[in-house]
Amino acid sequence: SRCSKLVSASDPQPIETHACKGAMAAAAMAEFVGGLRRVLLCGCSGHNSRSCVREWNLMLEEVADDDEEECSICLAQLSDEVAKTQCGHRFHLECLERNFRASRRTACPLCRRSLCSALGVSARATSGRAIEVLEAVPRMGSRCHLDRNYRFVLLGDFAQLPQTVFVETSNEDKRTPVSEVMWILEVTVPVTVHLNFRSERHVLNTGVLEWIQEKGWSRSSLVGTVSTGVPDGLYWGPVYSKSFGPGAIPLMGSNCTLGTYFVFVQLHAT
Repeated sequence: SRCSKLVSASDPQPIETHACKGAMAAAAMAEFVGGLRRVLLCGCSGHNSRSCVREWNLMLEEVADDDEEECSICLAQLSDEVAKTQCGHRFHLECLERNFRASRRTACPLCRRSLCSALGVSARATSGRAIEVLEAVPRMGSRCHLDRNYRFVLLGDFAQLPQTVFVETSNEDKRTPVSEVMWILEVTVPVTVHLNFRSERHVLNTGVLEWIQEKGWSRSSLVGTVSTGVPDGLYWGPVYSKSFGPGAIPLMGSNCTLGTYFVFVQLHAT
């Protein structure tokens, strides 16, 4: 290449030499600006992130110098070693870790496919709507659903419940009849599933109580969450729980115009 040519003191090529230096300076500046942009936009410092994402479903790839693809998280050009997801999307490894720390979501930022196999819990909605297993119990003030801006005001006993994850769902599934499966959990370890209903009416006036009793769920002494919503403003209700071994766990319809119930999954060591 032009930049790799050796230029002696007697070689009259000052224009090419200056062009070479200019190209090198431009490349260095682009790398600096890209790194600075990542720090400013997503807080990535460039330190190794494998301690957070080492068990995720990722492949590490080297990016060619002429690759102009951008990381969709920080919008800076991909460079050096990047993480490629099983769904085919590529990000800076540091950006993925920062995104997880900010959102507590182990899903692809673009298509929401799960990136983490270590949880032992996955979920799908029979409606095809979005559903996601979070790495932990959400914080106070976090959103309750993927498709609504309702928030958790209090987390009750779930705030301190060990080894517990939250299944963030689409509230639009709320009208699923109690006779139909609404969501399906797949677990690879023993778990206890806790269903936190919106109110006592949600259990008693919708047909939910029938399937809860029929399928062996028990009312729990756990104090449930308090969340915002429409039209009543604040909602809180009872918790029903049941333990399961590895396998598929069908969760029946909510049949409630006020919203779906919340799902917390407590993992037990084998």
